[in-house]
Amino acid sequence: MNPAGRCFVSQKSAAAFSRVDFVIVILGVFILAITFLPALASVHVNTQAGQCLDNLRQLTAGWWMYANDNEGKLGPNRGLFPANPDYNAYPKWVAGNMNGGSVGGPYTGIDATNTALLIDPNYSQLAACVKNPALYHCPADQSTWSTSGTPGSNEVARVRSYSMSQAVGPDPMEV
Repeated sequence: MNPAGRCFVSQKSAAAFSRVDFVIVILGVFILAITFLPALASVHVNTQAGQCLDNLRQLTAGWWMYANDNEGKLGPNRGLFPANPDYNAYPKWVAGNMNGGSVGGPYTGIDATNTALLIDPNYSQLAACVKNPALYHCPADQSTWSTSGTPGSNEVARVRSYSMSQAVGPDPMEV
């Protein structure tokens, strides 16, 4: 001890930072980084889930607006069944199907990859209320459709993640 009652610390030991200390600090930072990487990866998934929920919220608002403009009725969703063999004969909430069919007419190609069917009022009853085709697709949905007809070749993202049962909506004879 020094005469003032304090422990004596030499100048050399106070300023020194050994290689071992440096390696220990780097190792600690590395271990922390490895610990937090899984948490950072889930942030992307949570962001996509939030975007999906926001898309559904906006689609729901579109449904409400459509119903308010149409005496409280949902948009029609006529199916491919004997009661209505021509699913293109009447407008629906959105035209087309997600199984590779085609509505024909001015639109060529596959319904599953055609955003125009979602925003054209001649083919989509919700087009006046939901004008952004991206709202029909969840960013977490990675499903694709092969535009060449061969799975695995010329894969294109589907334009819709959301569908509706053909049994939902008003009776085709009422509309």
